[in-house]
Amino acid sequence: MSMEIPTTKEIADSNLYNFEKELNQEAPLNDKAFLRVLSGVEALQIASLYRFIVERSLQNLASTASGEDLSRIGESIGIFRKASIPAILDAEIQGSDGVIIPQGTEFIGQINGLVYLTDNNQTIAAGIATLTLTAKLPGTSGNLGVGEILNISTQIAGANSLATISEIIQIGTEEESEEGYRARVLRRQQAKPQGGAAADYQAWGEEVEGVAHIYPYAGDVAGDTSIPGQRTIFVEAEVSINTDGIAPQTLLDEVRESIIYDQNGRATRQPLGLPSDLLFVVSITRTSVFVRIINMEVDSGLVSSTQAKISLALDELFRSMSPFIGGITFGTRQVGVITDPLVSDVVQDIITEAGGTVEQVQFQIPSGTTLDVYQLDRGELAKLGGVTYVTV
Repeated sequence: MSMEIPTTKEIADSNLYNFEKELNQEAPLNDKAFLRVLSGVEALQIASLYRFIVERSLQNLASTASGEDLSRIGESIGIFRKASIPAILDAEIQGSDGVIIPQGTEFIGQINGLVYLTDNNQTIAAGIATLTLTAKLPGTSGNLGVGEILNISTQIAGANSLATISEIIQIGTEEESEEGYRARVLRRQQAKPQGGAAADYQAWGEEVEGVAHIYPYAGDVAGDTSIPGQRTIFVEAEVSINTDGIAPQTLLDEVRESIIYDQNGRATRQPLGLPSDLLFVVSITRTSVFVRIINMEVDSGLVSSTQAKISLALDELFRSMSPFIGGITFGTRQVGVITDPLVSDVVQDIITEAGGTVEQVQFQIPSGTTLDVYQLDRGELAKLGGVTYVTV
């Protein structure tokens, strides 16, 4: 139940009533009368206290707290906000044997113009040296792909001026958003640590920068077998890394490390006796859902905007759904099950809002078969593959 704050006038009127009652006399009607002025001044102070109390009350709850207050709540249960980190890349440079590329040598990315610094001294041998480069600025802007080129900032005699990226060591990520951090804190509050339960694997994996969500299961990747100790962790990457959440191998390796080792580098997180070769860390998959809208009738001037709204709403619907996992999936909304009525309701609402009508809405998975119900599998998420408008 929300707290209703009285207006300043209501407080002033209440103050005046109390003064008049205690003094057993009525204040003059003149606005400058002492009791009326005193009632108004105190009302301003009381109103400020009301606002302060409400603001402080909201900062005590993870669902409404912000800034440092939210961080304090999260840190008290072991959930820390993810900082931005720089991209780290390996790059090969050619040149004469014996030439040293000093630590701190600057390279400039041809495609983004950003500065990268070598982590240590490297000597060219057999005509080539492999350099480890760290982006000077943290964040996703420093991410480059294998095969892309960097220019050396200051030429070194005997060394080529170009270096080619050969491996991605660490993906650069942005600082975790407040709403993303809030969601992790709330999930941890709802799913208490239990010494190696699904909620623990979710929390350990989501500590890694660049991870959006973790979906833990017992058993192997396919879910066909489940022997003691088998665990499969599906990783969804942040959209800044991949728009569909597909996690690259470097991120999967970091998640695996986070699950096995604590923040002090000790293998204390998993229950004793669980072998690491039975821990499978893989990326989520993203299935395209295709929607057919039959005989839509909307005013000609609203067709384009209506179609755009439908595509946006359907994509948001499908991307918001995920498989149900016992113990860590909370809320009353059904997740992981795409149904014909669910898809139809989204489309119908938008068309009705535009003053139009539609005869039928269908959805299909890439096989082209029209379905009534589709259950998302382990580690499977969805997205809109496209909308087709049919007139029959």
